[in-house]
Amino acid sequence: KSDNKPNAWITLNIGNVYFKQAKWHDAKDQYYYALDLFRRQKSTMTNSIIGRSVALSNLGRIEMNLKHYDDALVHFKEALNVKRSSAQYKNFLRSMTAATLSNGQAGVGVAYQHSLLGQLYVQWGLYDMALEQFAVSDSILENVSDKSKNNKKQQHHISAQRYLGGNFSDRVKIYTKLGEYDKAHAESKFAYLLLKDHPFYLIEYFKNLTDLHLRQDSLYAALEIIDEGLVVCDINGMPVQEIDLLNYKVSILAKNNLDRSALDISSKIIEKKQELSDTRMDMLLESLNFKASFHENRLKLQNSKKRQTALSISVGFAMITLGFLVINYRNRKKALDQKAKLIDQEKIITQNSLKNKESELIKMSAYIVSKNDLLQSIEKDLEYHTSLIENKSDRKI
Repeated sequence: KSDNKPNAWITLNIGNVYFKQAKWHDAKDQYYYALDLFRRQKSTMTNSIIGRSVALSNLGRIEMNLKHYDDALVHFKEALNVKRSSAQYKNFLRSMTAATLSNGQAGVGVAYQHSLLGQLYVQWGLYDMALEQFAVSDSILENVSDKSKNNKKQQHHISAQRYLGGNFSDRVKIYTKLGEYDKAHAESKFAYLLLKDHPFYLIEYFKNLTDLHLRQDSLYAALEIIDEGLVVCDINGMPVQEIDLLNYKVSILAKNNLDRSALDISSKIIEKKQELSDTRMDMLLESLNFKASFHENRLKLQNSKKRQTALSISVGFAMITLGFLVINYRNRKKALDQKAKLIDQEKIITQNSLKNKESELIKMSAYIVSKNDLLQSIEKDLEYHTSLIENKSDRKI
């Protein structure tokens, strides 16, 4: 609904939806588009670094699911290089020899990329190379865990424990395939301790442990592990994972000719799927109601904005009109003041003119009465009077 430029993280999460639906090509389109958006950002920004590495890692996962291992390797290595070249990871490396850890999450991110490479090599059947990647990942994660053990609630400590447990779980898978069962059991103990508080990752560990027991012909031990996983799913509200485990259990029972038990569980799977479908339908209806309410509120907001715009225009027009009237009044007042000043000046000029004429008449009368004495007297009088005048212009006149 945003009117701004495309959001890379929203695009990435749309790709994640397609990924969960196994719509690989649609997911790839979204991931490549998100990757392009992240690459347009400043390369040193933390948001850009994380975004590029996530998009590349997800592209690698798609290629791994499609068994395009060479392409997956290219994406995983590029994601690793993006994270290793970041300033945050370089700060982390410097802090590894210091008393306190800096940018722990950057270290965890690089370790996770090594784990992804290890998972790729496991699926590729390159177990020695997989073990090397897991060892590199372990060394980073153990350092993070050790230096943050005093504050176990920090996000990088929790992530480090989870990914470390995942590495142990993956090694259970490797040693099971290699037939080294003692090593697999040893790894499984560490994996459980680290993953017991992370139910989603614990389910994958249960699958690996189940495969280990099956390879050792311990059918009932394997079924017990699956049942333990089903309990975890039920407690944590994980219906999708529960159905997945039930399907896995059915396949095991069918392979071992326990058809009746498999049939019972199949019926249970149908019930679970129906429950999940009903729940999703309820959520869909709730979502539709929410969308309808959202559109209604959005329409109200648009109408409110229109009214606000109209009001702003009206107020603006009124302000302009008022401003025009004020300016007009000021101009008229200024003109009237100037006109009054001109009238005052004209009065002064007229008075001065009258005074001059009176003075001339006096002089002419005095001249007729007396040519000499009176002229001298008048001259003295004039000098006396002019001395009293302060204004130079008037004195000159």
